[in-house]
Amino acid sequence: MNLIPLLKKWKRLIVPTPIRFWWLERQINSEFAEKIKEAKAKKETQEVRRLQDKHSWNLAEIRDSRNARIQRKWIRKAGKLMIPLPPQDIERMLNDDDDNWEISRPANEALLKPQAMINLRREVRREQKESRDGYIRWITVVVGLVGALTGLVSVLLRSL
Repeated sequence: MNLIPLLKKWKRLIVPTPIRFWWLERQINSEFAEKIKEAKAKKETQEVRRLQDKHSWNLAEIRDSRNARIQRKWIRKAGKLMIPLPPQDIERMLNDDDDNWEISRPANEALLKPQAMINLRREVRREQKESRDGYIRWITVVVGLVGALTGLVSVLLRSL
């Protein structure tokens, strides 16, 4: 089963991407379950192995596409906050020597390894928190001043 025509078919419909991935996963599982069951009934061992490999490849393609989508979101946030990304070295990625990046064969994309993704998310959240802290200080000061002024006005109006 080729995943590309299914994705093109589903892009025409306005369906949230997580639901689209879930539906594709269900469709792939049900389709391959039937084919594998038929091959097992015919006792075709090589065909069963081939179908199982193809099934796992399609599921890996969906998983990596989902991870790439999430990664793009975090990279976009990091870019807005001017957080540097780990450098990409294609040769090191191909040899699996890179500590931060890996090449996803099914999705044909460079993906951050889990620990590098954790570090990127941590940096983005830390930067967002530091950015919010400045605003929160000013908001508390302004709210305090408004409260004090309200109290002062009410005392002055009572004394009149």
